[in-house]
Amino acid sequence: MNRLYDWILLDLDNTIFDFNTSSHLAFHSFLEDYKISTDNGYYQVYKKLNKEIWQQLEHGQLTSDEVKWKRFKNFFDYVNRDEDPHKANECYLSHLVDHFRFVNGAQDVIHYLSGKYHLGVVTNGLKNVQRARLERSGISDLFKVIVISEEIGHAKPQNEYFEVVFKRMNYPDKDRVLIVGDNISSDIKGGIDYGIDTCWYNHDGIENNSNLKPQYEIDQLKFLIDVL
Repeated sequence: MNRLYDWILLDLDNTIFDFNTSSHLAFHSFLEDYKISTDNGYYQVYKKLNKEIWQQLEHGQLTSDEVKWKRFKNFFDYVNRDEDPHKANECYLSHLVDHFRFVNGAQDVIHYLSGKYHLGVVTNGLKNVQRARLERSGISDLFKVIVISEEIGHAKPQNEYFEVVFKRMNYPDKDRVLIVGDNISSDIKGGIDYGIDTCWYNHDGIENNSNLKPQYEIDQLKFLIDVL
C-alpha cells in the first residue's frame, strides 16, 4: 500500500511529552522552594497566566525571553510577593526537566513511525528545556529535524516558523507532510495556513469550536498509526 506521507511533524508538549503532569509537579516543587502554599489552587492560577503569555508569543507579541519571566512576574503580582521572576523561572524550568514524563504509549509510537517515515519535532517550547528532555528521552536520534521556536525567533502558527522547518527538510512536497499536535491555535492553524495536512491530538476530548478543521482527529497517540 502506498504511503500518504513521507514526513510526520510532531509537537512535543502534550503530544509526545506529558507536559501537564510534568508542569504540575514542577510548579509544586517551585512553590515549596519559595515557601508558598501548595494548597491554594495556585497551579490553576499559574496555568491561566501562562496560557495567556504563550498565546501572546504565538501572535508575535512577545519574545521567548519575555515569556520566561513575565509569567512569573504576573504570578508574583497575584500572590503579592516581591521576588525575582527570572530566578523563579530558572527554578521552575529546572524542576520541569527533573519531572520529565512521556505521554502514554508515545515511545512505542515514535519507534514504530521512525521505521517508516521521516520524523520531525516542531515545538514552541524553550530550548534548554526541550533539548534537555529530548536528550533524556532517548528518542532524539529518531528525528531528522528538531525545530524549537526560541532557537529561530519564530513560533507556530507563524508561516516564518514553517519556512524554517521546510528548509531544514529540504523542501518536500507539502502534500507529503502531516503535522500532529494537541493545540488547535498553533499546531493545527499553523499547518492549515501553511498548506499541509493536520492531525489534532485531542487528548482531553474537547469540542472544536473554531473554524479550523483538521484532516484527522485522535484521542490517543497510538491511533495515529491507524490514521496513516
